[in-house]
Formats: sequence, structure tokens, C-alpha cells
Amino acid sequence: VELEHVFKSFFECCPVNAWLAVLPQLAARLDSTDQFTQACLYSAVTRVVDRSPTALVFTALVGQAEGSKAFTNLSRYIAQSHPTVVQEVSLLIQELNRVAMLWEERWLVLFHEISSDIRNRFKILKQEILRLRESEESSAEAKEKLARSKFQAMMKRPLAKIDSMLAATSSTVETEHERQFQTQYLSRLTAAANMIANPPDIFQNLDVLWIPFHELSLDLTASLRRSSFQLNQLSSRLAEGSFKAVPLPGRAVSDAVCIHSFERKVSVLHTKTTPKKITVRATDGSLFSYLLKGREDLRLDQRMSHILKCINQMLRDDSEAESKHLLSRHYTVTPLGSRCGLIQWVEGAVPLFTLYKHWRQREWHLNQQLAAELGAGSRAGLLPTHPPKLLSTLDSFVSKLSTHFKLANLPSTTDRKQIPITVLKKVIQELTAETPSDLIARELWCSSLDVAHWWKKLTAFSRSNAVMDMIGYILGLGDR
Repeated sequence: VELEHVFKSFFECCPVNAWLAVLPQLAARLDSTDQFTQACLYSAVTRVVDRSPTALVFTALVGQAEGSKAFTNLSRYIAQSHPTVVQEVSLLIQELNRVAMLWEERWLVLFHEISSDIRNRFKILKQEILRLRESEESSAEAKEKLARSKFQAMMKRPLAKIDSMLAATSSTVETEHERQFQTQYLSRLTAAANMIANPPDIFQNLDVLWIPFHELSLDLTASLRRSSFQLNQLSSRLAEGSFKAVPLPGRAVSDAVCIHSFERKVSVLHTKTTPKKITVRATDGSLFSYLLKGREDLRLDQRMSHILKCINQMLRDDSEAESKHLLSRHYTVTPLGSRCGLIQWVEGAVPLFTLYKHWRQREWHLNQQLAAELGAGSRAGLLPTHPPKLLSTLDSFVSKLSTHFKLANLPSTTDRKQIPITVLKKVIQELTAETPSDLIARELWCSSLDVAHWWKKLTAFSRSNAVMDMIGYILGLGDR
């Protein structure tokens, strides 16, 4: 308490530029339960906003949407002087969330969350219903009534989630894609939800109640196997809108360049969370690409990006590190909610997974070519007439996993979280043994123009990799 006036005067007189360097950290503490701390931080961020109203507009509006009182007050403060900025950024966040998580993806996430839970509940219910059915103390009508009562009580939680999602995707459509979804899947989803909520025969095998949802899951997954969408199908507001005051996400606070419009093509990346690549045309005519990611909370990634910026500054201040060009490569991250965000697209980067996938494809084609050259052996019955199809990387992993499931007497439906670490290690060891240990070295050599270019690439990769590994080890990142 005695030092409160000291801290208060410091926060009031500290230059705004000093706060800009630690703005994400200030924003993260804005919801502090200590009133004095919150007041000091709010004073600092409002001074920053007075200088640059776009500096915290994304953070403020996302926090407001999540019910934060402090960020709600900050959003209102920004809106007092810049209502157009707040209005346009609010629209942008809303529509990007819509594009990041299409209705098909929202249902698939729900299926993934509740499928194992429902199987476990069915397992318990089967035992209860079987015991009830074999009982001779009640009439058939009383048994069925009691069985349905137990079913409703046991299934209340997952059924509530299904009903909630069904209500959300049965609402008035706002895009062409949502209209197509309702035409193709709404009646099937409604029928499946009614069937699992009110089983026609409570004494039947309960597993059949999940079959319609399983079939829907396969169809929804297949419908997303496309390389791109047209933006006007996913969000007419983004496609038709011409923005005037929305800052480019992830750009420097001092940068006056804003978003003008969005390019029409939305590319889909076929990874686990199916992120989408969107391209923005800025007010100066430049194009900027972002990875729009759903299903993940990117706030921790944003913090890590700022930590790496601070570490880079420390490395620049060290003469020996500076002489060796030791830096960590990072990119900007802009959270748009608890399950959505934008990541700066790094042009020209080649993912390690892509190197592995291309190597597998080359090996397969070389084997096909060798088989074709030895065609006489095929005619003699020594080689198969129809060579095996190239498995995808995922199918290859699943195939090896299934083999080890059988050896370990594990059911094929074993939940991912329940797979023994010994089984996973054996699969990884097999995949590692099949892959050349010099795969990255080959890529660096073959993609270089000459020895000098190769040496520059090699040292840059080795040093940046070493820096990131050390940072990851010190901070305790799980994938290092």
C-alpha cells in the first residue's frame, strides 16, 4: 500500500513506446483480480490506445466476446474515438470464425469428442439393461419403462451436446455453404439425433444407434476433401466487403497499411485441423497471406512469438551471437477467439513433412519403374501384375499401428489417448528405420545452386535449429 503512489506515478509518466514492446504481456494481465494492478495496467493500455487505437483492437474485442469486463471496457474506450475500427474488426472476427470452423467441421469435432464417451456409456447401459431384462420381478412394460429411464439419465450429457449443435446448424443460414449443408445433411442429422434420443427398441444392440452418426462422419469428412473454396460461398460479407479501417493482423503498430479486401480463393490444407489459407489485399495494393486455423487456442502461440522476439533482441545485443547470426525464426499470431486465429504465412518455406511425403512418392515411383523394366518377370509370374497402391502417410502409420495392436491384443477401436507408449515407440522406430537418415541433407544439397549457396543454407538451418531446440528445451516445449 505504501508503494502504490510510486507505481501509480511510474505508470503515468512511463513513455508509451516502452509499453509497446510488452503490450501482449500488459493485455494478458488486464483481467487481474487486484483492483490497483488492474487500474495501473488499464491506465497504461489506454495511453497506448490514445497513440495507436489499432494496437489492441483485436485483443480487446476477442476478450469482450469471451465475457471479460476489463476488455469490454477497453473496447468501449476504443469505440468512443474510433467506432468504425471497432465495427469493422468485430465483423472481421465474426466472419473469420465462421470460415475457420465450417458446420461440417463443427459436427466432426463433436463426433470426435463424444464418440468414445458414448461407447463407454453404451457398454455400461448394456450390462444394466441385460440385468434388468433377465429380472423376473417386473412386467415387460415396467422393464421397458425403467430401461428407458436409465438410458435417458445415462445419455443426458452427450445428447445435450448433440441437441445444441443441431440447434446451431438448424438456424437461419447466412451463406451459400450453410444452405448446401442444410440441404444435404440436416434431415439425416435430425433423424439420427431422434433415433439415439428415443431408441425404437431399448433392448436392441445399442451400438446400432451410433451407426447413422458414423456414416455421417464419413460423408462429412469426404465433403471436406477439396483443395479450395470460393470465399463468397463461405462468407459473402468478407467477399463483398470493402474495409476502410481494419489494421493488418500481426503488423507493426506504426504501420498505417490496412485491409482493403480479400482474395476470392480460400485454399484448404489437409492436415489434422484442416486450416485454410486466405489472402488479403492491403490498402497499398500488396498481398498478404495468412493461415486461418480453427479448433486450436492460439493465445499461447502468440505469447511464444513475443518471447522469441525478446530472445532475438538479447541475441542481437550479444556480440558473439550476433557474429554467428544466431536468431530464432518466428511469425506473427493473432488469436480471434478461444478456438480460432490467424498465423502469418511464411512464403517459400518447405515443411519437413512435405520432404518426407515427397520422398515416399519418389521411392514408390522408382519401384514402379523398376517393376516395369522387369516386365518379363511379371509375365513369368515372378512379379505381381498389379503392384500395390501407394499408401498415404496416415494410412501407412495406421497400418503399422493395426499390426502392433494385434500383437499386443488391443482392439482396433482403442482410443488414441489409451494407446500404450511402447506400441507407439515400436511404430515410430519402424518408420524411422525405413526413412533415410540424410533426407534433410539431400534436400539442402539438391536445392542449392552451388557449394557457396549450399553452405549458406546448411549453416542457417543448423544454427536456427540449434537456437530453437535450446529455447524449446529451456522453456519446456513438449515437441522439442
